[in-house]
Amino acid sequence: MKRKLLTALIKYQWLNERAYLGNFIAGIASTIFYTSAFIVFVFLLFHRVGTIAGYTRNDLLLVFFVGQIGFFTTWQGMAEPFAEMIRKINTGEFDFVLIHPVPLKSWVTVQGIEPLSGLLEVIPPMIIISLFINWGELHITPVHLILAGVVWLCSMAMCYLILLLLAAPAFSNGESSELLHVFWGMGPQPLPYERIPTAVKFTAFSVLPTILYTSVVTAVVLGRIQATGVVIAAVAAGTAALLMQRLVWRRALRVYTSASS
Repeated sequence: MKRKLLTALIKYQWLNERAYLGNFIAGIASTIFYTSAFIVFVFLLFHRVGTIAGYTRNDLLLVFFVGQIGFFTTWQGMAEPFAEMIRKINTGEFDFVLIHPVPLKSWVTVQGIEPLSGLLEVIPPMIIISLFINWGELHITPVHLILAGVVWLCSMAMCYLILLLLAAPAFSNGESSELLHVFWGMGPQPLPYERIPTAVKFTAFSVLPTILYTSVVTAVVLGRIQATGVVIAAVAAGTAALLMQRLVWRRALRVYTSASS
């Protein structure tokens, strides 16, 4: 029953998006333009300098590639669903969400996913970036890849918590859409983690997980930092984030005031 409801919701989202295909054509153009502009910038930069903090042009493109994976995941899989949740709270539709026999967290996540948008806006820029990376020059081992995957998953748990905290005021006030924009101010920058100031490095495991899923993950993949300490810190932060998520959800539902009441 639960699986059928979630499947039906995704199908509805797909059909709904097809009615507004023009919006996604503009979205595709926007993401492709940004991606192309950044790649041109990287080529121009490394035409003048050979390396930056020991990173070659190929390395920096990998940082960009990894960062975009994290960006699109948080955008499509977290920020958009939370924005839709806030809209439902604001209009009173959230009352109907609460009566569905599926876990609230799963429902909120699925009901905001836009499958067509994800395919059309995410895949083309990722293909473009990958074409400019010389994968043969990268010395990536399976162990480093697995450890980087663990760090990435922990960073996603932290990003989800931050977005949940920014969306939570809607349960009591009915609106917090603008607060979600704060998250994009934390946007990932494709910078070598080793050259980031020490004080800023610590924020990657607390308030700036975008650094974690961009610079730190890439540094682990490339074997440029000692992965053991980083993985332990990431797992600790990710576990704490998962526990905090449960507490925030419970508190949010306790203070929820229906817009229809």
